[in-house]
Amino acid sequence: MKKKEHFEVILEDMNSKFDLVFENFQSLKDKIDENKIDSDKRNDETNKLLKFAYDDIKKKIQRNGLDIKENRTLIKENSTSIKENRTLIKENKTAIKENSTLIKENRTLIKENSKKIENNGIKIDKNKSLIEENGKKTETLGKKQYNYEERFLLEKKCC
Repeated sequence: MKKKEHFEVILEDMNSKFDLVFENFQSLKDKIDENKIDSDKRNDETNKLLKFAYDDIKKKIQRNGLDIKENRTLIKENSTSIKENRTLIKENKTAIKENSTLIKENRTLIKENSKKIENNGIKIDKNKSLIEENGKKTETLGKKQYNYEERFLLEKKCC
């Protein structure tokens, strides 16, 4: 019987060890479940943060896309304005050259007119002198005419 008792003791010992392994296994399983729950919670939180970040980035990309489109439009408008300004500058340069030419021509004409005015002044002075001389001659002629008419009347009366 000793063998049997010994075998029973061994079985009991093995049984108790299996119970310990099972308890440890159950404890390990519980810890794994807890860790899984914690991990799931952290994953959910991380997913929420990632979704928030993704949505935020998506909005920024959309805004930047709109900004890029607006900037492209503004660049096109500015390019057009620059081209128009270049055209206007060329036109203004041409107009300035034309105006410079006209100013030079006007200076020449002004000089010529000044000389003509000066000459006309001299002629006016000469004409004044001539008018005065003519006035004196007219007076003299008027006196001679008067004298002639008087003589004529006297001769009529006499004869």
